Amino acid sequence: MKRKGISRRDNSILSFLLMVGPIIIVYMFIIIVMAKTFSLSLFEWSGFGGKVFVMFKNFIKLFNDYRFIYSIRNMFIFLVITMVFQVAVGILLAFLLTDFEFKRKGFFKTIIFLPVVISNVAVALYFIQFFDYHYGILNYFLTNIGLERVSLLGSGKDAFIFAVLPQTWQYIGLMFIIAYTSFSTVSKDYIDASKIDGFTSFQRLKYIYIPISWSSLRACFIIALVGPLKAFEHLWLLTNRGGSDQLSHIPSTLMYYLGFSNYEYGYGSAIGVFIFIVAAIFVVLFTKLTAKKNI
Repeated sequence: MKRKGISRRDNSILSFLLMVGPIIIVYMFIIIVMAKTFSLSLFEWSGFGGKVFVMFKNFIKLFNDYRFIYSIRNMFIFLVITMVFQVAVGILLAFLLTDFEFKRKGFFKTIIFLPVVISNVAVALYFIQFFDYHYGILNYFLTNIGLERVSLLGSGKDAFIFAVLPQTWQYIGLMFIIAYTSFSTVSKDYIDASKIDGFTSFQRLKYIYIPISWSSLRACFIIALVGPLKAFEHLWLLTNRGGSDQLSHIPSTLMYYLGFSNYEYGYGSAIGVFIFIVAAIFVVLFTKLTAKKNI
């Protein structure tokens, strides 16, 4: 009996290590990379030759750099656009397909979710072709109705607005599928009772669907919060590396530009540290502020 007890304990430890071990290894790798990035942010280094220790000079330099200031501005604009046009539209579409009777719900779900599974680079290229000054569909349409061509990408700080459209559109489907899956679990008894009581569709969304599904919907908002911090492909390709005036960057594209185009690895690493800190603050604050609403 004693040997069996030891064997079971050993098997439990082995099972635990097999399940948790890979996760611990991944997290350890992430911690090592983060520590290396922070360490590098304290140096001036071009990627070649020796490093020069400058303490926090790179972080001070960030807030005196007009490109970084504009990247922060762009990040918050991106955040508002994401919240309004990505999360809100995704939740609204999920509500419409849940609350109203549609004969081909499967078809609509596939169409809405389809952009999510397409490569980010492919989506960016589709929009480049659409906005192209010489051959784009948009300018082809404008010239055919007697209007002048418009240059929307590649230069000027306003190019950023049009560059965020592809990512905003592409991930509406992700918000939709999270909300739809959650709304589908709401008891039909609640919905029937609300109809008997004379609830409008908006009232059902506000007082039934969202409160009951809030624990799942929080994931949509967290994804939207960190999205502008980790976005890259769409902005990099559509603004042609931040635009000719370098005012169309967000922190992630500016970090890449400084590190791999300008060979300012220490300075770029400082932005990487900034991104991590801001993402952590966003998630912690949002979790704290919305915890009491969790049902």
